[in-house]
Amino acid sequence: MKGVSGNPGGRPRGFVQAIREATSDGGELVEFMLRVLRGKVPGVRLRDRLEAATWLADRGFGRPAPAPPLKAEDERVSLEALRAILSASSEPGKVYDG
Repeated sequence: MKGVSGNPGGRPRGFVQAIREATSDGGELVEFMLRVLRGKVPGVRLRDRLEAATWLADRGFGRPAPAPPLKAEDERVSLEALRAILSASSEPGKVYDG
């Protein structure tokens, strides 16, 4: 229901502090993710490495701001530009000058 929290009690008191204490202030978590990123964890896949890179980047540099939603006129401009690029690339000797 709108306006009602799915977690009314919130995070338990002391939870963050307990995690910090148990992981050397998060250092163990970072070291693990670095091992995943570098492929040093058995069975790690490329997808896991990419997720580790994202996790580390989000926490080290902050998550990127979301792009503003496109307006209908922005979409039309983009389609027109795409059509120009495609038509220029299909005509021998014609160069797209953007």
